[in-house]
Amino acid sequence: MIKYEIILHYIKRLYFEFFSKLEHEKVYKALKKTNADSTDSYCTDECPYIGFSNFTIRKYDNLCEKLNKLISYLCFKEGRGVLFPMLNTNDYEYLNYWLNVELENNKDKFSEIKKELIQHMKNDANSCFNKDMFKEKLHHIEKSDFEYMNMLDNLYKDYAEISIMRHMGSSGQGRPCYMYSEKCYDNYELAIMKNRGMDTDFNKALQKFKETYASLRDDGILVYICDTTELKKLRSDAEILATVTKELSEGKGKNSVATQILVPTIGLTSSFIFLYMIDSIKQIPNIFSSRLDEPEKASNLNKLITSIASSSLSFVQHEENIKLLAQLARNIKLIVSEYPENYVKRCRDINYWFNEKIKTYKVITKEDIYSDSTAVFNDILWPKSNKKIVCVQNEKPYSPNNAKLMKELDDYCEIRDNNGCNALKNKNECLKYNSYISGKKKYFSSQIKNICSPPNCNEKDYKIDANCTLNDFDLTFPEINCEVLYKKELLQEPAPATKERSPLEIGFFIIVSFILFYLFILFLEKVNENIENNIDISM
Repeated sequence: MIKYEIILHYIKRLYFEFFSKLEHEKVYKALKKTNADSTDSYCTDECPYIGFSNFTIRKYDNLCEKLNKLISYLCFKEGRGVLFPMLNTNDYEYLNYWLNVELENNKDKFSEIKKELIQHMKNDANSCFNKDMFKEKLHHIEKSDFEYMNMLDNLYKDYAEISIMRHMGSSGQGRPCYMYSEKCYDNYELAIMKNRGMDTDFNKALQKFKETYASLRDDGILVYICDTTELKKLRSDAEILATVTKELSEGKGKNSVATQILVPTIGLTSSFIFLYMIDSIKQIPNIFSSRLDEPEKASNLNKLITSIASSSLSFVQHEENIKLLAQLARNIKLIVSEYPENYVKRCRDINYWFNEKIKTYKVITKEDIYSDSTAVFNDILWPKSNKKIVCVQNEKPYSPNNAKLMKELDDYCEIRDNNGCNALKNKNECLKYNSYISGKKKYFSSQIKNICSPPNCNEKDYKIDANCTLNDFDLTFPEINCEVLYKKELLQEPAPATKERSPLEIGFFIIVSFILFYLFILFLEKVNENIENNIDISM
């Protein structure tokens, strides 16, 4: 029995260990390409790995086609057109996990497709994919382990997004760098709370991730893409769990992060954690900011601006600077075509983005194009607006005290306002809204305490507008009492109306009642008569 437990412990350790040993950039790049809408892959004809056309069950064709596609991307060495010698054991572990994800961790479905895969997998001619190694790793993952793996997968996906930015050169993406860092921070805290400080294999896997993530701060290449010292540092387990204890002792109830994390430990699945969270990455400010860094060819600059503006930029020589100006022109045009509703905020986004880019590009190209960029800003006008400029150039869109924090505050307030109406839809949306507000309130409170100490600093300087200021936390971070709101609505629901009877219906009911009563009397008389007859006969 003891030997079995030791073996089981070793296997479970391997369950989680492969995540840390993956070539994260390779795997998650391949995964992104696989999930893209394109049907392209690196297979010239039919992918050689899974011969699903021979399956006796047809319902897995799409999944197997996707699996073939993923393997083909994993087997291709990007940049040199050379195949990897072979997939390693960690790749096969991840492929097995991926298959469990695609099948929604359904044991019956996994058993069904596993039989077909074992019969119809093939080694490819380049010796990259080994069917026997994949067969060895094929297994259904238990639900509890699967939930932990999902957490690790999310952590390493976001880590990989930051790591991939190292190879983007001067077209790196500073803003998404911080966004993915914040996601790593949030998801790590959720995972630690889920584990509740226990010395488990999952906790060891989390500590391994923490070490891997920490290495980003010392990355010699990434420093040119974003300020790595500002990547969010992961807290210790003790600090995270102390936060949980404090929230529970203060009795913050259902709206506290601690409660949301601990609820799954008494019967609900960990997916419940995310029921009460607003995904900030999917909100307009972050979607727009991520689009700003999409590359643009230098040759497109003249297509995006007028000939007059183009002629004034003839002295810009460095190709990287021309690409940046092309990005700037395209981004301003994005406001006109797709984001006109809150154009003032979008212009602040662009000015902040461009000013941050200028700092990096001045170091790389030894050329300052800030004054040249004025021609681009002034060239793009609103259609049918009597020459009104879409975005006015602003060297300081935010308070110079801490522009990065002010940008975060600006984004928060927009997300808050965009989701405010959703909080009134139902209780779940209300709880999501409160969770977001509460989390951001704690974050900005800790930030302002660290950087602003009277009398040398005044919180009034940290202001976007009257409803978005770090000088008034109650106004900027309003929370809704969801319990009272939805209990009140339930009490206010009108009682079902009772229908009034018409005189005709009442009269009909009375007549029918008399008839039934008369028939009942006749019935009783008949019964009595029969009884009397029976008595006479017996005598």
